[in-house]
Amino acid sequence: RLQALGALTKGDRRAADAADLSAFDVDTRWGRKALQQVLQVVLRPLSSRNVPPPRYVAEALGLKRNAELQERWEAYLNETEDALAGAGIDEEHPEVKKFLNRLLGMPVSIQNRVFAHFSAELEEQIRRAKENHMYDEGVVDIRGQAVTIEAGYPARLASAGGVNIEHVKLGVDRGISIGNAHEMLLAKAEANAGGELYHGEGFYESRRPVFGRTDNIKSYVLLLQKPIPSWTLNPTPLFKVYRPATGLGIATYLAEHTPKFKAIDPDDAIEGWSRTYKEALTVCSHGPRCKHGSKCTVGKRVEYKHILTGSVLQFWDKIQQVVGFETRSDNGHARLGSRIRIV
Repeated sequence: RLQALGALTKGDRRAADAADLSAFDVDTRWGRKALQQVLQVVLRPLSSRNVPPPRYVAEALGLKRNAELQERWEAYLNETEDALAGAGIDEEHPEVKKFLNRLLGMPVSIQNRVFAHFSAELEEQIRRAKENHMYDEGVVDIRGQAVTIEAGYPARLASAGGVNIEHVKLGVDRGISIGNAHEMLLAKAEANAGGELYHGEGFYESRRPVFGRTDNIKSYVLLLQKPIPSWTLNPTPLFKVYRPATGLGIATYLAEHTPKFKAIDPDDAIEGWSRTYKEALTVCSHGPRCKHGSKCTVGKRVEYKHILTGSVLQFWDKIQQVVGFETRSDNGHARLGSRIRIV
């Protein structure tokens, strides 16, 4: 409706920033799969109670993995089954809109838990789809401080029906200078409630030297807390991790981070952060004595990305044969996945 309003007022349905609004659309292919999974678990409590919930579901529901996990999981299943049955929701005809509307007729406490379960399952479905390269992400940003087209590109590979297939090689500088890191920290403090940094935010230094380095070099990171979803029952802050050489990394919890890193003053991080930022332009994280030499790209600032544009579908099989597959681990099981990312 907001997108339609943008079309009426400004003559452009993108006026209301449709890209951002689509992130809130849960009535999608993955939303329906997530709902079906939730209903299969909740509406079959006799079988579901014998299987502990996945970690992402347990965290969303605030279920700690202790002696009370089984009891609390059973209580949730029984209570939710009664609520869904009373609302007329069944697994034979799962509809996301109907599910969300009927959810409003339940007690608020049950609403929060069921929606938290659904949201966690939706995120998991999207994560798996992205790993399998089945998730169409639309327009994707290439994150970096600088993006350049390498010399000799674009290169024409083939032509079909008057449309060319071109290969573009991009050099993406992911590094974050100490000046930019300080600006990010100040901006985050200003955006926080009260104008101060939250607990755990700031610069950190590794307690041990970087593995593989013989010069006693330590690593440095910047932690900034992510927004906490309103539906989370027992919120545990999750932190974005920024590194001087590779930029934004995998988010982490403070309890998992502090055993390996110690908090330091921003001024104390200047020398080590700047050295890592400068070295990473030409040296990998293993140091100048790395046995792979200049071929090693681990921890380097510049990451290369290859993009194929044009009429790629006509040559998809051949492209897949050339690009190949990669082995991924999924809950301890190895499986093959495509190296190609569809956008």
